[in-house]
Amino acid sequence: MRDMVAEANAADTQYFRTVLPVVLDYVDHIAAADLDRLKRIAEHDKAMHELAVIQALIVARDAAQRVAEAAPVPQTFTVTAAGLCAAVVCTSLTNDEAAGRLNTAHPTGITSRWELADKPFPNGEPN
Repeated sequence: MRDMVAEANAADTQYFRTVLPVVLDYVDHIAAADLDRLKRIAEHDKAMHELAVIQALIVARDAAQRVAEAAPVPQTFTVTAAGLCAAVVCTSLTNDEAAGRLNTAHPTGITSRWELADKPFPNGEPN
């Protein structure tokens, strides 16, 4: 009997983990713009059952937005080239953070450290 309960709980957990992200994505991206309008209509028409469902979706939308706002923005840092005189970095870090990380990952080997160059490239393209 315990095995059956454990299997049922595992199935419920799998269902939850599979379905909830889809529902939250729907609420966050597709239904979000219409929920407030639907709420006003349900209140006007005194559609209490529908209003309860809409309010639950609004709560889910608001919770998903709070989670998204609280999540840290992933930072990228990719060194695409590091030579004797120049290095190329694609990053979402600030200039100072990128230079510090580049100097840690690829030290120049001399007393000068890597720093940001704002000058255009030799072919005239902006940096």
